[in-house]
Amino acid sequence: MLLSLLFTTSSVRAQISNNGTPAGVPPSFDCAVRKLALDYGKKLLPERGEFKSLFDALQLQNCPGIPIPTTMDAWMPPTYSQPAGKSFYVDYAKGSDSNIGSKDSPVKTIAKGVALAGAGEGGGTVLLRAGTHVVSKRVMLSESESDITIQNFNGEHAIVTGGVDFKIPKDAWQQHNISKTMDPLRGYNNVYGRAHSMNDTDTIKYLGKVDSLESCYNTARAEEEKPNSRGPFTSVTYHQANFSSKEFQQQCFGVSYIMESNITTKKIIKW
Repeated sequence: MLLSLLFTTSSVRAQISNNGTPAGVPPSFDCAVRKLALDYGKKLLPERGEFKSLFDALQLQNCPGIPIPTTMDAWMPPTYSQPAGKSFYVDYAKGSDSNIGSKDSPVKTIAKGVALAGAGEGGGTVLLRAGTHVVSKRVMLSESESDITIQNFNGEHAIVTGGVDFKIPKDAWQQHNISKTMDPLRGYNNVYGRAHSMNDTDTIKYLGKVDSLESCYNTARAEEEKPNSRGPFTSVTYHQANFSSKEFQQQCFGVSYIMESNITTKKIIKW
């Protein structure tokens, strides 16, 4: 049995082990096709390893004889070979555009790195160090920069963004039209196939193992009060001790979505 609380009005589907399977398809065939899809996914993206996120999405935990992956896959930055020629390093956090662009003396901006790489004949390579690289102005690439390469350095996770820091103090934010009324629903699951056992996703947060829906709800509320809260949560989902997938039994999850300002109705729906 599964219990969930949903605080916003939304469409919800009942838990279906073989969701989307046409009527009349034998379970053994359905499982075989899902397993084939998993194997193909592993072939396409071998860096994902056991590809647990795809395993969960295919609901293969409902198929007997298929081992459940133990490690959650995660994206890793690629590692490229470094092209021949001159290289110029960019480190937004530690660099300065008055530097020469060496590994020990990196420049700060991609624009400066591009300018240095395009200054010589035959082009060069702009190597981005780990971290977020903010691009506040357009980086213009002319004919002189046609032979340069821009890539991350040695597999480091470099992020390029044109976003502007949005700095508003926490005490400037206020809750609007918040209702505490909740209607628990049974037999529905708004995280099934999307939640990762004992792990967070972007919008579904693992809140621990508890012994009741009420404890799950109280855990979510307590999490919302923390300074670095992973909430607020629009719903919580509790998998009871007799839930069909043993891996998820007694696990509590909170669903955190960005809510639109015109939403005022909040209900708790029982799973």
